[in-house]
Amino acid sequence: MDKVLLKKLLGQGIMVTPDTAEEVTEGDYEKIMSEAERPKILDNRRLHEIRRGQKIRVISGEAQRAEVTAKDFFEYYKNKIRLLGPAIMRKLTERPVSINKMRTGQRNTLLGIVREPSENGFYLEDLTGRCEVSTRAQETRENDVIGVSGLFSGQKVFADRVVYPELPIKKEIKTTDQQAKLFFGLASGNTDEVAEKFQRTWQGEACGFLINQVPDFRELVVVASGAEHAEKKTIRAAQAKIAVMLGGKTFRVQFIQATKNDSVENLARASGKRRYVVAEKEIPAQPEDASMIDEDTDIVFLGEAENSGHANYKGYTFVSAGDRFVVIDLRTRSASLTDF
Repeated sequence: MDKVLLKKLLGQGIMVTPDTAEEVTEGDYEKIMSEAERPKILDNRRLHEIRRGQKIRVISGEAQRAEVTAKDFFEYYKNKIRLLGPAIMRKLTERPVSINKMRTGQRNTLLGIVREPSENGFYLEDLTGRCEVSTRAQETRENDVIGVSGLFSGQKVFADRVVYPELPIKKEIKTTDQQAKLFFGLASGNTDEVAEKFQRTWQGEACGFLINQVPDFRELVVVASGAEHAEKKTIRAAQAKIAVMLGGKTFRVQFIQATKNDSVENLARASGKRRYVVAEKEIPAQPEDASMIDEDTDIVFLGEAENSGHANYKGYTFVSAGDRFVVIDLRTRSASLTDF
């Protein structure tokens, strides 16, 4: 164990796990310092990625639960309210009450999850019960975590206010000085052929995200190509967070399989308003990962649509893949369509 080296890493704000401390060398230190995004915790897996010069790093999303139980659903909803609740409560003027403690004839404020539509609104659920909400709000969708204020008649809540978490405005739009690109598209079961064509076609650094339909599921295939080497990772997940190093900087891409065949502009606004949540049947092993768009995400890949598209919203770039490929120039963060 090199105590001097460990002290240097600690001085840079990097914690080293005990087993990695026995393995890390001065040469590793130089590579770690050259990383665009230095690790806060250095373990064996991250050390080996740095040694290989790995461009693709899966932050989360590889694990998938084969069967979802009632307990899983309970934890899923509890985590969603825990994660999104604070953002909603900051915008509420009154402290929310539980559904089972509402008072008839009085104004009540609730925090819960939209379960299904009703004739004049929707049914809202929290951990204590369920109630019908009558509202003119047209944007609410199933699985939204929202706040509601209105008069409780004893049968339903007549809401005059619906509050969403809202995605915060991104203060810094990350770009590169070097030529580097991202592309998004459908592989149509031909990921190897598309990946090889991609590597032959693009000059300089680039990374592609391909959706491949497999029985009962969608795979996300990530291909990174550069001057020195190429990488390919396949992720079986309804959502995933991936960090890609291109042009000397790390870009974070969050993949979310959208559940509605809508335009990317509408999906971008919807995602920004409610920090988009995946369908219940696609709950990953860590439900909290699927509950919101991370503030440090740069590009949000919304999966398949009838037509490819892109939109910028609050500093985030939203992309959907369909009939064409979407290409993002990381020097400008501008997007275009191609028939690659």
